[in-house]
Amino acid sequence: MIKNLGVLTLEQKQEIWKNKMSGSQVKKTLQNPQEQYLIKTGQKEMIDLSKTRAKRWLDMGNYMEPVIIEMAKGSLELDIKTDKSTFEKVEDDFFTANIDGYIGESPEAIETIIEIKNLSKGDVNEMLSNYLNQIDYYMWFFGAKNAKLIALIAGNDLKVIDIERDEAREAAMLAKLKDFQMNLNMGIEPSVVETSNKIDGDEAKELLGPGVPLERFSEVKKELKALKEEEKSLINDIKVAFKQYDKAEVIDGLFTVTKTNSVRKGGIDKDAMIEFLIEKTGDDYIKLSDKFRKNDTVTETVRLKEAK
Repeated sequence: MIKNLGVLTLEQKQEIWKNKMSGSQVKKTLQNPQEQYLIKTGQKEMIDLSKTRAKRWLDMGNYMEPVIIEMAKGSLELDIKTDKSTFEKVEDDFFTANIDGYIGESPEAIETIIEIKNLSKGDVNEMLSNYLNQIDYYMWFFGAKNAKLIALIAGNDLKVIDIERDEAREAAMLAKLKDFQMNLNMGIEPSVVETSNKIDGDEAKELLGPGVPLERFSEVKKELKALKEEEKSLINDIKVAFKQYDKAEVIDGLFTVTKTNSVRKGGIDKDAMIEFLIEKTGDDYIKLSDKFRKNDTVTETVRLKEAK
């Protein structure tokens, strides 16, 4: 069972979090229980989010959250409900939770947890790595069968990841959280542990379900990386080939080289300079532009007719 503590301010929530567990602290506690122990025992100061640069992102997230929920209601036809209260477990008030939204009759009868994110990029593995612990915690806390991670990517792409409640994963998480709680109650500082919350390929496929071409996604990422390396190598070859020029680059699919020559004031033959540059670059090149500068230099730019 859960108890409703009402709608709290950020400062009030932070005061509670000093002594209790919240969904946002789960991943931190699993990865670095020692640091969380020091914070909760007052040996290390808890960061006041209202006085850091993170406050800006918290405010933006709070502003965008209802917008994203309305988008999900419309485009995904989801009956999402919200309750901004803070809840705690009746049988163990060490555990507290705040959720973005839910599908169900009430917070006491939730079927699906709704977790809302406003992100700049939408890599599925990264999203699961960052938020899976938190969502697992919420599903356990409210007794939900599943969850939806709904993220607005770069302001225009709504991405949804369906997550089923996993008993084995949940049991492993709870065992570590309860160990942390016991150490905290007994005054035993946890040792430093190295953990990884990365999602392997098989687990990611199971979470995503059928129809998501995860293998092809990985292949495309590798292909793009290889093409970037090839492009970098080709551009380097171009620069070496045209090392007598000040600049060599690819612009709109064409190779461009630029040479700047210092000249004495009034001592430049413009036509002769253009003729010299075209002669040096060969018949495959055409002159694009030329200009004189006030600092007595002339820049001549020539471009290959097409990138070969």
